Amino acid sequence: MAKISTYPFPSPPSASDYVIGTDTNDALATKNFMISDILALGGTTYVPYIGANQDVDLGSYSLYTYSLYMQGGPIYDGNGSPGSSGEILSSQGPGNSPIWVDLSTLATAYVPYTGATTNVDLGVYSLYTYGIVLQGGTIIDGNDSEGTLGQVLASQGPGNMPLWTNVGSIIPANYYGSFYDTTDQTCPLGGISAMKYNTTVLSNGVTIVNDGLGDPTQITFANSGVYNIQFSAQLQRISGGTAKQVIIWFRKNGVDIPESATHLTMQANANYLVAAWNFFESVIAGQYIEIMWSQDDAIDIVHEPINLTIPCPAIPSVILTVNKIS
Repeated sequence: MAKISTYPFPSPPSASDYVIGTDTNDALATKNFMISDILALGGTTYVPYIGANQDVDLGSYSLYTYSLYMQGGPIYDGNGSPGSSGEILSSQGPGNSPIWVDLSTLATAYVPYTGATTNVDLGVYSLYTYGIVLQGGTIIDGNDSEGTLGQVLASQGPGNMPLWTNVGSIIPANYYGSFYDTTDQTCPLGGISAMKYNTTVLSNGVTIVNDGLGDPTQITFANSGVYNIQFSAQLQRISGGTAKQVIIWFRKNGVDIPESATHLTMQANANYLVAAWNFFESVIAGQYIEIMWSQDDAIDIVHEPINLTIPCPAIPSVILTVNKIS
Protein backbone atom coordinates (compact mmCIF):
# COMPACT_ATOMS: atom_id res chain seq x y z
CA MET A 1 0.00 0.00 0.00
CA ALA A 2 1.36 3.36 -0.97
CA LYS A 3 2.08 6.00 1.60
CA ILE A 4 -0.69 8.54 2.03
CA SER A 5 0.56 12.05 2.34
CA THR A 6 -1.24 14.54 4.58
CA TYR A 7 -2.35 17.78 2.93
CA PRO A 8 -4.40 20.72 4.18
CA PHE A 9 -8.13 19.87 4.08
CA PRO A 10 -9.89 21.81 1.32
CA SER A 11 -13.01 23.69 2.41
CA PRO A 12 -15.45 22.82 1.11
CA PRO A 13 -14.78 19.61 -0.93
CA SER A 14 -15.83 19.67 -4.58
CA ALA A 15 -17.42 17.04 -6.78
CA SER A 16 -14.14 16.65 -8.71
CA ASP A 17 -12.14 15.66 -5.60
CA TYR A 18 -11.20 12.03 -4.96
CA VAL A 19 -11.62 9.79 -1.95
CA ILE A 20 -9.90 6.43 -1.17
CA GLY A 21 -12.02 3.28 -1.21
CA THR A 22 -11.98 -0.50 -1.84
CA ASP A 23 -13.05 -1.84 -5.21
CA THR A 24 -14.98 -5.08 -4.59
CA ASN A 25 -15.06 -5.74 -8.33
CA ASP A 26 -11.20 -5.79 -8.55
CA ALA A 27 -9.99 -8.17 -5.80
CA LEU A 28 -10.62 -5.54 -3.17
CA ALA A 29 -7.99 -3.28 -4.58
CA THR A 30 -7.58 0.14 -3.02
CA LYS A 31 -8.48 2.91 -5.47
CA ASN A 32 -9.24 6.62 -5.66
CA PHE A 33 -12.89 7.45 -6.49
CA MET A 34 -14.22 10.84 -7.69
CA ILE A 35 -16.89 12.23 -5.36
CA SER A 36 -19.25 13.02 -8.28
CA ASP A 37 -19.10 9.38 -9.39
CA ILE A 38 -19.94 8.16 -5.93
CA LEU A 39 -22.93 10.54 -5.68
CA ALA A 40 -24.16 9.48 -9.12
CA LEU A 41 -24.41 5.89 -7.95
CA GLY A 42 -27.24 6.80 -5.49
CA GLY A 43 -29.32 8.71 -8.04
CA THR A 44 -30.33 11.27 -5.34
CA THR A 45 -29.07 14.74 -4.65
CA TYR A 46 -28.53 15.46 -0.96
CA VAL A 47 -28.13 18.55 1.11
CA PRO A 48 -24.69 17.80 2.50
CA TYR A 49 -25.37 19.04 6.02
CA ILE A 50 -27.53 21.33 8.11
CA GLY A 51 -26.03 24.78 8.30
CA ALA A 52 -24.68 24.90 4.73
CA ASN A 53 -22.72 28.11 4.17
CA GLN A 54 -23.16 28.26 0.40
CA ASP A 55 -25.88 27.61 -2.23
CA VAL A 56 -26.76 23.95 -2.76
CA ASP A 57 -27.58 22.66 -6.24
CA LEU A 58 -30.54 20.25 -5.95
CA GLY A 59 -30.55 19.40 -9.65
CA SER A 60 -33.99 18.29 -10.80
CA TYR A 61 -35.26 17.96 -7.23
CA SER A 62 -37.02 20.57 -5.11
CA LEU A 63 -36.59 21.21 -1.42
CA TYR A 64 -39.66 20.11 0.57
CA THR A 65 -40.23 21.39 4.11
CA TYR A 66 -43.00 21.18 6.63
CA SER A 67 -44.13 24.59 7.94
CA LEU A 68 -41.85 25.79 10.71
CA TYR A 69 -38.17 25.37 11.39
CA MET A 70 -35.91 26.25 14.29
CA GLN A 71 -32.60 27.96 13.99
CA GLY A 72 -30.56 28.66 17.06
CA GLY A 73 -33.65 28.63 19.31
CA PRO A 74 -36.22 30.91 17.57
CA ILE A 75 -39.08 29.46 15.54
CA TYR A 76 -39.20 30.84 12.01
CA ASP A 77 -42.62 31.00 10.33
CA GLY A 78 -43.71 30.48 6.74
CA ASN A 79 -42.41 33.95 5.90
CA GLY A 80 -38.99 33.12 7.39
CA SER A 81 -39.69 35.50 10.28
CA PRO A 82 -38.91 34.82 13.96
CA GLY A 83 -41.81 37.14 14.88
CA SER A 84 -41.90 40.23 17.08
CA SER A 85 -42.50 40.54 20.79
CA GLY A 86 -46.17 39.88 21.60
CA GLU A 87 -47.00 38.20 18.28
CA ILE A 88 -48.60 34.78 18.16
CA LEU A 89 -48.30 31.95 15.66
CA SER A 90 -51.52 31.88 13.58
CA SER A 91 -52.65 29.03 11.32
CA GLN A 92 -53.24 30.02 7.70
CA GLY A 93 -55.31 26.94 6.97
CA PRO A 94 -54.54 23.56 5.38
CA GLY A 95 -51.55 23.55 3.03
CA ASN A 96 -50.20 26.90 4.29
CA SER A 97 -47.41 27.56 6.78
CA PRO A 98 -48.37 29.31 10.02
CA ILE A 99 -47.13 32.89 10.37
CA TRP A 100 -46.38 35.21 13.26
CA VAL A 101 -49.17 37.82 13.57
CA ASP A 102 -50.13 40.65 15.88
CA LEU A 103 -53.05 39.54 18.06
CA SER A 104 -55.04 42.66 17.14
CA THR A 105 -55.25 41.52 13.50
CA LEU A 106 -57.32 38.53 14.61
CA ALA A 107 -60.00 40.74 16.24
CA THR A 108 -61.73 41.42 12.93
CA ALA A 109 -63.70 38.74 11.16
CA TYR A 110 -64.35 38.80 7.45
CA VAL A 111 -67.01 37.23 5.28
CA PRO A 112 -64.74 35.04 3.15
CA TYR A 113 -66.72 35.39 -0.07
CA THR A 114 -70.10 36.33 -1.47
CA GLY A 115 -72.36 33.31 -1.26
CA ALA A 116 -70.83 31.73 1.87
CA THR A 117 -72.40 28.33 2.46
CA THR A 118 -71.85 28.19 6.22
CA ASN A 119 -72.38 30.57 9.15
CA VAL A 120 -69.71 33.24 9.55
CA ASP A 121 -68.56 34.17 13.07
CA LEU A 122 -68.10 37.96 13.13
CA GLY A 123 -67.11 38.07 16.79
CA VAL A 124 -67.86 41.48 18.29
CA TYR A 125 -68.59 43.00 14.89
CA SER A 126 -71.86 43.20 13.01
CA LEU A 127 -72.42 42.77 9.30
CA TYR A 128 -73.19 46.07 7.58
CA THR A 129 -74.62 46.18 4.09
CA TYR A 130 -76.09 48.77 1.78
CA GLY A 131 -79.45 48.41 0.07
CA ILE A 132 -80.95 45.11 -0.94
CA VAL A 133 -79.63 41.74 -2.04
CA LEU A 134 -80.32 40.03 -5.35
CA GLN A 135 -80.53 36.27 -5.05
CA GLY A 136 -81.40 34.04 -7.96
CA GLY A 137 -83.34 36.82 -9.70
CA THR A 138 -85.47 37.77 -6.69
CA ILE A 139 -84.95 40.71 -4.33
CA ILE A 140 -84.25 39.81 -0.70
CA ASP A 141 -85.27 42.55 1.77
CA GLY A 142 -83.97 43.50 5.21
CA ASN A 143 -85.89 40.62 6.79
CA ASP A 144 -84.32 38.12 4.34
CA SER A 145 -87.73 37.80 2.67
CA GLU A 146 -88.59 37.57 -1.03
CA GLY A 147 -92.02 39.10 -0.34
CA THR A 148 -95.42 37.74 -1.27
CA LEU A 149 -97.63 38.36 -4.27
CA GLY A 150 -98.87 41.96 -4.35
CA GLN A 151 -96.39 43.38 -1.84
CA VAL A 152 -94.21 46.38 -2.67
CA LEU A 153 -90.68 47.23 -1.54
CA ALA A 154 -91.06 50.10 0.95
CA SER A 155 -88.31 52.29 2.38
CA GLN A 156 -87.91 52.17 6.15
CA GLY A 157 -86.03 55.47 6.26
CA PRO A 158 -82.29 56.35 6.36
CA GLY A 159 -80.07 53.64 7.80
CA ASN A 160 -82.70 50.91 7.50
CA MET A 161 -83.12 48.17 4.91
CA PRO A 162 -86.27 48.38 2.72
CA LEU A 163 -88.92 45.75 3.40
CA TRP A 164 -91.53 43.96 1.35
CA THR A 165 -94.79 45.51 2.59
CA ASN A 166 -98.51 45.19 2.00
CA VAL A 167 -99.81 48.17 0.04
CA GLY A 168 -102.57 48.77 2.59
CA SER A 169 -100.06 49.43 5.35
CA ILE A 170 -98.36 52.31 3.51
CA ILE A 171 -101.35 53.86 1.76
CA PRO A 172 -103.80 55.37 4.27
CA ALA A 173 -107.02 53.41 4.48
CA ASN A 174 -110.14 55.16 3.17
CA TYR A 175 -112.00 55.57 6.47
CA TYR A 176 -115.60 56.61 5.97
CA GLY A 177 -119.17 56.43 7.20
CA SER A 178 -122.65 56.87 5.73
CA PHE A 179 -125.63 57.40 8.05
CA TYR A 180 -129.18 58.78 8.15
CA ASP A 181 -132.12 59.21 10.53
CA THR A 182 -135.73 58.04 10.11
CA THR A 183 -137.36 60.06 12.92
CA ASP A 184 -138.67 63.60 13.34
CA GLN A 185 -136.20 65.65 15.39
CA THR A 186 -137.24 68.53 17.58
CA CYS A 187 -135.46 71.24 19.50
CA PRO A 188 -136.98 73.27 22.36
CA LEU A 189 -137.71 76.93 21.58
CA GLY A 190 -134.45 78.78 22.17
CA GLY A 191 -132.77 75.54 23.24
CA ILE A 192 -129.90 73.48 21.72
CA SER A 193 -130.06 69.93 20.35
CA ALA A 194 -127.68 67.60 18.47
CA MET A 195 -128.71 66.01 15.20
CA LYS A 196 -129.29 62.24 15.37
CA TYR A 197 -128.50 59.31 13.08
CA ASN A 198 -130.28 56.04 13.85
CA THR A 199 -129.24 54.09 10.72
CA THR A 200 -125.78 53.10 9.46
CA VAL A 201 -125.40 52.40 5.75
CA LEU A 202 -121.63 51.95 5.50
CA SER A 203 -118.90 52.32 8.09
CA ASN A 204 -115.12 51.88 8.20
CA GLY A 205 -113.40 53.59 11.11
CA VAL A 206 -116.29 56.08 11.61
CA THR A 207 -119.21 55.18 13.88
CA ILE A 208 -122.16 56.80 15.62
CA VAL A 209 -122.06 56.62 19.43
CA ASN A 210 -124.87 57.55 21.86
CA ASP A 211 -124.48 60.65 23.97
CA GLY A 212 -125.13 60.91 27.69
CA LEU A 213 -128.89 60.99 27.06
CA GLY A 214 -128.74 57.79 25.00
CA ASP A 215 -129.26 59.55 21.67
CA PRO A 216 -127.12 58.54 18.60
CA THR A 217 -125.44 61.92 18.04
CA GLN A 218 -121.65 61.47 18.37
CA ILE A 219 -119.76 60.98 15.09
CA THR A 220 -116.78 59.05 16.45
CA PHE A 221 -113.39 58.48 14.75
CA ALA A 222 -111.21 55.43 15.31
CA ASN A 223 -108.29 56.96 13.38
CA SER A 224 -106.64 60.36 13.48
CA GLY A 225 -106.75 62.58 10.40
CA VAL A 226 -108.61 65.28 8.54
CA TYR A 227 -112.21 64.40 7.69
CA ASN A 228 -114.82 65.86 5.39
CA ILE A 229 -118.18 65.94 7.21
CA GLN A 230 -121.21 66.47 4.95
CA PHE A 231 -124.84 66.61 5.96
CA SER A 232 -128.30 67.58 4.77
CA ALA A 233 -131.24 68.25 7.14
CA GLN A 234 -134.85 68.73 6.00
CA LEU A 235 -136.33 71.60 8.02
CA GLN A 236 -140.05 72.27 8.28
CA ARG A 237 -141.92 75.24 9.79
CA ILE A 238 -145.65 74.93 10.20
CA SER A 239 -146.41 78.12 12.15
CA GLY A 240 -147.29 81.55 10.76
CA GLY A 241 -146.13 85.02 11.73
CA THR A 242 -142.83 86.73 11.08
CA ALA A 243 -139.64 85.11 9.78
CA LYS A 244 -137.81 82.86 12.22
CA GLN A 245 -134.31 81.50 12.35
CA VAL A 246 -132.37 78.29 12.69
CA ILE A 247 -128.66 78.20 13.58
CA ILE A 248 -126.50 75.11 12.87
CA TRP A 249 -122.86 74.58 13.99
CA PHE A 250 -120.27 71.93 14.83
CA ARG A 251 -119.01 70.79 18.24
CA LYS A 252 -115.94 68.58 18.94
CA ASN A 253 -115.70 66.56 22.14
CA GLY A 254 -118.33 68.78 23.76
CA VAL A 255 -116.66 72.08 22.77
CA ASP A 256 -118.04 74.38 20.06
CA ILE A 257 -115.76 74.69 17.02
CA PRO A 258 -115.06 78.40 16.38
CA GLU A 259 -116.40 79.97 13.17
CA SER A 260 -118.47 76.88 12.32
CA ALA A 261 -122.06 78.23 12.59
CA THR A 262 -124.53 79.09 9.80
CA HIS A 263 -127.73 81.16 10.19
CA LEU A 264 -130.86 80.19 8.22
CA THR A 265 -134.14 82.13 7.99
CA MET A 266 -137.56 80.53 7.42
CA GLN A 267 -140.60 82.57 6.40
CA ALA A 268 -144.06 81.97 7.83
CA ASN A 269 -145.67 78.76 6.57
CA ALA A 270 -142.76 78.30 4.18
CA ASN A 271 -142.99 74.60 4.92
CA TYR A 272 -139.66 73.09 3.85
CA LEU A 273 -136.02 74.18 3.69
CA VAL A 274 -132.94 71.95 3.31
CA ALA A 275 -129.75 72.85 5.20
CA ALA A 276 -126.81 71.16 3.46
CA TRP A 277 -123.08 71.84 3.51
CA ASN A 278 -119.77 70.24 4.48
CA PHE A 279 -117.03 70.99 6.99
CA PHE A 280 -113.36 69.88 7.19
CA GLU A 281 -112.04 69.09 10.66
CA SER A 282 -108.89 67.47 12.08
CA VAL A 283 -109.46 64.90 14.80
CA ILE A 284 -107.43 62.57 17.00
CA ALA A 285 -108.38 58.91 17.26
CA GLY A 286 -111.20 58.54 19.78
CA GLN A 287 -112.59 62.07 19.40
CA TYR A 288 -116.14 62.76 18.26
CA ILE A 289 -118.04 65.55 16.51
CA GLU A 290 -121.69 66.57 16.86
CA ILE A 291 -123.78 68.77 14.59
CA MET A 292 -125.74 71.14 16.83
CA TRP A 293 -128.85 73.22 16.04
CA SER A 294 -131.17 75.72 17.66
CA GLN A 295 -134.47 77.35 16.56
CA ASP A 296 -136.77 80.11 17.85
CA ASP A 297 -140.16 78.86 16.67
CA ALA A 298 -141.98 75.65 15.74
CA ILE A 299 -139.25 74.44 13.39
CA ASP A 300 -138.45 70.74 13.21
CA ILE A 301 -136.15 68.43 11.27
CA VAL A 302 -138.57 65.97 9.68
CA HIS A 303 -138.60 62.72 7.74
CA GLU A 304 -141.23 61.54 5.25
CA PRO A 305 -142.29 58.02 4.30
CA ILE A 306 -142.41 56.73 0.75
CA ASN A 307 -144.61 58.98 -1.40
CA LEU A 308 -147.26 56.80 -3.00
CA THR A 309 -148.73 59.59 -5.14
CA ILE A 310 -145.43 60.40 -6.76
CA PRO A 311 -143.44 57.20 -6.26
CA CYS A 312 -140.11 58.04 -4.61
CA PRO A 313 -137.99 56.74 -1.74
CA ALA A 314 -138.55 57.81 1.84
CA ILE A 315 -136.93 61.06 2.93
CA PRO A 316 -134.61 60.87 5.99
CA SER A 317 -134.71 63.79 8.40
CA VAL A 318 -130.88 63.93 8.31
CA ILE A 319 -128.37 62.41 5.87
CA LEU A 320 -124.71 62.30 6.96
CA THR A 321 -121.57 61.17 5.09
CA VAL A 322 -118.03 61.31 6.47
CA ASN A 323 -114.72 60.43 4.82
CA LYS A 324 -111.06 60.81 5.65
CA ILE A 325 -109.19 63.07 3.24
CA SER A 326 -105.71 63.06 4.83
